[in-house]
Amino acid sequence: MKYIPKIQHNRITQEAVWIKHTGNGPAILSTSALYGRKWLDILLKSGFSVTLPSDENVLTMEMIDKEISAGYSGVISLLKHNWDWDKIKYLKECGVKIISNYAVGVNNIDLKAAQQAQIQVGNTPGVLTDATSDLACGLILGCARRLGEGERLVRGGQWQGWAPDQLTGKNLRGGILGIIGAGKIGSDCALKMAAGFGMNIMYYSRTRKPDLEEKIGKISDMRVSIGLNPISVSFVTLESLLKYSDIAAIFVNLSEETHHLIGSEQLSLMKEDALLINVSRGSVIDEQALYEHLRNHGNFRAGLDVYEKEPVIFPGLSELENAFLQPHLGSANCETRENMAIIAGLNIKNYLEGMEKWPGGDLTPFVTENPPSFVPSVLFNDF
Repeated sequence: MKYIPKIQHNRITQEAVWIKHTGNGPAILSTSALYGRKWLDILLKSGFSVTLPSDENVLTMEMIDKEISAGYSGVISLLKHNWDWDKIKYLKECGVKIISNYAVGVNNIDLKAAQQAQIQVGNTPGVLTDATSDLACGLILGCARRLGEGERLVRGGQWQGWAPDQLTGKNLRGGILGIIGAGKIGSDCALKMAAGFGMNIMYYSRTRKPDLEEKIGKISDMRVSIGLNPISVSFVTLESLLKYSDIAAIFVNLSEETHHLIGSEQLSLMKEDALLINVSRGSVIDEQALYEHLRNHGNFRAGLDVYEKEPVIFPGLSELENAFLQPHLGSANCETRENMAIIAGLNIKNYLEGMEKWPGGDLTPFVTENPPSFVPSVLFNDF
């Protein structure tokens, strides 16, 4: 959604690629015009000055660095804008006190440097759980039923009509879905596929998830009560999950431990016709290893929404028929993107106004008409 300035009570000027709303309070730089209007209204009505780009497509980190030197208390950042040790040091010198990521992930920020510089880091978890798990389910269906191949066939004018063996896919009902990272999004995907498609669930996570197991158990009981087969849930090792799952879906955070968690060794454990789904971060998978595996195993399919070097796709990957690719759409529905923007804005506003960190886990109250007087989601507790 393109940003069109409508606020009348702040002075609006445009300088080069920047649109500036001048208020009497702290100055905030956003590296993008976020979705909707509410986030901006929240800041402006509290007197903050807000600067944002008129066209982020021409924006470079050099332009951002130059603008930050004018003096800002907070930065709202997209995931594609990287803040390494040197840039964190520069932000500190320029007076920045908080970076609020318009994302759940914070792997674009050197957290050790930020903590040492006492620059707070915010993110937007929780409000995109449904949207991202929906997208994971969509990738599962798209791979299982070969929807990408089907659309290309029709759009390319090559469809010759119905045929008994045309693009035959994979049945989901009764199969095994392996969840790699059973946090909020992974667990939500598991519940949707268990309830909707009667899939058995295996999960690999740092800790056991009794709540997930209980909910899957209740879904199984409900199925039995209406004459359907029961389903199971089990907490397993990564090796067992990859070996036995029909579908392996990745939801882990990116860290040193999860970088290239899935490589050639792990792919070799999977079934010949398995599906691999990734909605977490691209670097969790070794893309070269995945490309070679897809190329050599025609019945194996991958559904990807994230990539190692976005927006660059690994050479040759987009040419493979058994790769179902999406352009990082995990949170891309209107309500979710607006709610993320609200949380990102409130992280900045409430932190700079000296409010305490929200003690609850659910951030839903912050996207209502009367949000709590807390900072919704920041990482550090010691400042």
